[in-house]
Amino acid sequence: MEGQKSSLDEPGKSASSKWGRELPALGMENGNASSGMVLLTVDELAARLRVKPSWVYTHADDLGGYRLGKYLRFSWARVIERLEHATGTPQLGRQPNAPS
Repeated sequence: MEGQKSSLDEPGKSASSKWGRELPALGMENGNASSGMVLLTVDELAARLRVKPSWVYTHADDLGGYRLGKYLRFSWARVIERLEHATGTPQLGRQPNAPS
């Protein structure tokens, strides 16, 4: 494979996973996340959502997770979008059990 360039070698290009889903370009130039999206691990996402990592694994497809081989990664913006779409209304910033 020497001498062959993949789409990951060129900043700003997206890569396709083996499941055919487009992965957004990460905006990595010289190893620095310049303007690209930051991907969260299962543990990082679980901490932000205040749920157990097993819940994140169970709902990975609903949350828009990216499968990178044996790894799962998540875009926070995409997770928020998916959660809001699933409930039909924006829920962020609202206190649990607070009157509407």
